[in-house]
Amino acid sequence: MAADPTERTALQRAASGDEQSYGLLFHQHLGKLYGLAYSFTKSDELAKDICQEVFLRIWHYREKLAEVENFEAWLITVAKNHIRNTLKKKVLVTRNEAQLLAHMQDSAPSVQQRLEWKEWEGHLREAVDRLPPQMQQVFRLSRFEGLSHAEIAERLQISRVTSQNHVARALALVRQYLLEKQNYLGLVLLFLVR
Repeated sequence: MAADPTERTALQRAASGDEQSYGLLFHQHLGKLYGLAYSFTKSDELAKDICQEVFLRIWHYREKLAEVENFEAWLITVAKNHIRNTLKKKVLVTRNEAQLLAHMQDSAPSVQQRLEWKEWEGHLREAVDRLPPQMQQVFRLSRFEGLSHAEIAERLQISRVTSQNHVARALALVRQYLLEKQNYLGLVLLFLVR
């Protein structure tokens, strides 16, 4: 089934970078996407995160929207793939959290553990410091100060989508840096997956 003319126009415009048209698509399909994500995850928070990540991914690859004939079917396919990947990661994180928790409950942190933690924090600071200035600022506001994308957008006079894109890209770059720097997989997942 082909997209209706209004949706076709919105797809074409969104593919060209029109945030308003993208917003129209977002609001038009958010309910269905949330319902799908919730049906798989049974978690309101996780379903909302999945919706945000799917639409961020679509915005990131928006040029492909011009080729989409049936946006809803395409969105569902993208969402199901993302949900599957998210659930796989969640299993991995749960295992790592359990191992980390068991290790931490064995005793109070040793001198070695405190040194390793300080080293990890140093690598994290280095990774964040290497980000481009605006991306770094958005990331710090989001992850260290806990501001929402709407609050960041208002404070920095940028769009919410820009804020979301900066955080998504920053998370990927920080993860990559930490994984290259040291094998902190468990801590990287605990800190950056959420």
